[in-house]
Amino acid sequence: MFSSTKKYDAPIKEMMLLARNIPGVISLGQGMPDGELPSHIIEEIQKIVAAGGFNKYSDLMGTSELRKGVAVHLMEKYEKCQIDYEKHILITCGAMEATMSALLSIVDHGDEVVLFSPYYPPHVQQVLLAGGKPVFVNLDESKNWSINCTLLDDVINKNTKAIIVCNPSNPTGSLFKKDDIDQIIKIAHERNIFIIND
Repeated sequence: MFSSTKKYDAPIKEMMLLARNIPGVISLGQGMPDGELPSHIIEEIQKIVAAGGFNKYSDLMGTSELRKGVAVHLMEKYEKCQIDYEKHILITCGAMEATMSALLSIVDHGDEVVLFSPYYPPHVQQVLLAGGKPVFVNLDESKNWSINCTLLDDVINKNTKAIIVCNPSNPTGSLFKKDDIDQIIKIAHERNIFIIND
């Protein structure tokens, strides 16, 4: 069973460094593209840029058209959602900017943030940067790295501010069961804590 250390060391980083020295190893860790963009996409980007309007900063929240599109998509997918794109949608330069922004917005010094272990190392560093304290719940390796919601419930206390859920799990690659996700939502709702979904 993987166990987190007090220094928040992550074996995955050491494994990646060791693997670099082995000829023929293909890393599946970061999802780096192995080819170029298709020509029709490059041509479309060139047309859009040539049309003008891209020589200045865009709206800090993301362009209105994109935010509207995201809101419409989410409301179609989740029929009970009512989303005001001007208030509820923020476009970021990737998941790491989004999770960092969320943590800086909600975590005060000493607040606890729950992570499932093995964990994605940058999440721990983000919690620390926000002034929070990472708290770990070990995934069950014998059951395909599944969540034990009883253990999750046991670590939550008055200092808990959020749970970070990375699904599919990084670094294990496992998919959490719908029942477990529903249970996490129930726990968070009952305890009035945030879920940050990566």
